[in-house]
Amino acid sequence: AVSSDGTTVVVQSIAANDAGQYNLTATNSEGSASLATQVTVDEYSWQTIIGSCTHTCGPDGVEPALVRCINAKAGFGVNVDEVNCCRVSKPRTPDPAPCNRIPCPKGPSFVTPEELQQTRPVPCENMDIKLGQDVIIHQSYQLTIAAELQSGIVPSPTLVWALPSGATLGAGQSSGNAAVSANGMTLVVQSIAGNNAGQYNL
Repeated sequence: AVSSDGTTVVVQSIAANDAGQYNLTATNSEGSASLATQVTVDEYSWQTIIGSCTHTCGPDGVEPALVRCINAKAGFGVNVDEVNCCRVSKPRTPDPAPCNRIPCPKGPSFVTPEELQQTRPVPCENMDIKLGQDVIIHQSYQLTIAAELQSGIVPSPTLVWALPSGATLGAGQSSGNAAVSANGMTLVVQSIAGNNAGQYNL
């Protein structure tokens, strides 16, 4: 609206479409004169930003949220003082969202029996033992050595058995009278002989 004397213009509740050049021209019998004012209207608004996850793995990762006042006309939005957004209702800050809730990688770790490194008496029967035990066994019997890994290992390890002969066996492989189970956790030596004596490693 223009004042009654024509010297003042008032733009109420200014909006983006009010931006531009305002010209005033004064005219009388002797001629005319003009003067202009350029008006730029900043557009302020609230923007919700979701931050990076606080953890790469494990049970505690969250994505924090932030509500900020921005100048929407400045490229992708430039942070400004919140007072500039006073005419716009500020939205509620969202609760942190869970993220990356996956198991963290673990290195292999064997579960050893309580009788670790104890020598068992000479049996006249097939033997089943845990990896880590020492044993004395007669020839011709079958020896089964079972390993146990800690649960929750990610990623799953590759298992390779090393025999006293120097041979190595992976899951599902065999050599001579020795064979490894399909999951790699058990080694069976059938009809054990003198050349099967020694240290077995996994």
